[in-house]
Amino acid sequence: MKNGKKLIWISLLFFLLFAAFTAIVMTVDVQTIGPEETSVGLATFNGAYAKTVGYRDGWYRLSEITGTLSLLTAAAFSLWTLIQMIRRRGIFRAEKRLLLLLGFYALVAVIYVLFDHLVINYRPVILDEGLELSYPSSHTLLAMCVMGTAAVQLGVRFAERKAIRNLTVCTCVLLLVLTVVGRALSGVHWLTDIIGSILLSAALVFLYVGLLAYFERDGMEKG
Repeated sequence: MKNGKKLIWISLLFFLLFAAFTAIVMTVDVQTIGPEETSVGLATFNGAYAKTVGYRDGWYRLSEITGTLSLLTAAAFSLWTLIQMIRRRGIFRAEKRLLLLLGFYALVAVIYVLFDHLVINYRPVILDEGLELSYPSSHTLLAMCVMGTAAVQLGVRFAERKAIRNLTVCTCVLLLVLTVVGRALSGVHWLTDIIGSILLSAALVFLYVGLLAYFERDGMEKG
């Protein structure tokens, strides 16, 4: 119980850091340095980063591939939950751990849609779709939230089979890191997009792990 509460408090701290950082990005050193004279916060910092990195197609394509793998991972866990619901003949008869994960995915989706309509800044480069919102980085958010929680799920499920546990958890972490690094080095985001997404993702993952610890200590089944 105490560990769950501690993790939830850490989650709250990251939410506050994300809110403060977002406010800074929206108000401090705002200049029209983006494509088509779009405004960007922390412009001196972001501009120097964008000039140094430029656009790197290889890293962009790699992050697209790893991002797709994150989507497939979320789909696999969702399908697993649906199969349990059907076999056990009831929505709430699936494992509580999986139901919590499904609720987590729904929360991430809501946040994604919210920021897809909230203009904070646009990408530093124009791709095929023209001007695109870029704060926070959706690929970073997806990778950290999906692969982070997948690592937790698989780590618990294979706790007694260390070789499989280590392989699956390390694979999740590797895909997470590759996506974040790939997105940062691709040049399709300002650095503040990546930082903001890391803070938000950390808040969400700590919330999930905290709730998972809280409920499992109250008797959530483990298998």
